Amino acid sequence: MLTTTPRSLARPDGRRVAIYDLTPHAPADAPVVLLCHPAPGSGRFDPDPTATAHAAVGQAHLVPPR
Repeated sequence: MLTTTPRSLARPDGRRVAIYDLTPHAPADAPVVLLCHPAPGSGRFDPDPTATAHAAVGQAHLVPPR
């Protein structure tokens, strides 16, 4: 499983949403699969890393604020 340091996005109410890029080496023009996780801290989970690698897609995970 690839894990990266999350980037964060500030919401208008001041809370921050974490964004994990689990496919940093995907081609820049690759389609992106966006997963939205219900629990803080769950953004590093790739359900099937082998399938992700073979699909040639980018994968980004949004995690709600704590």
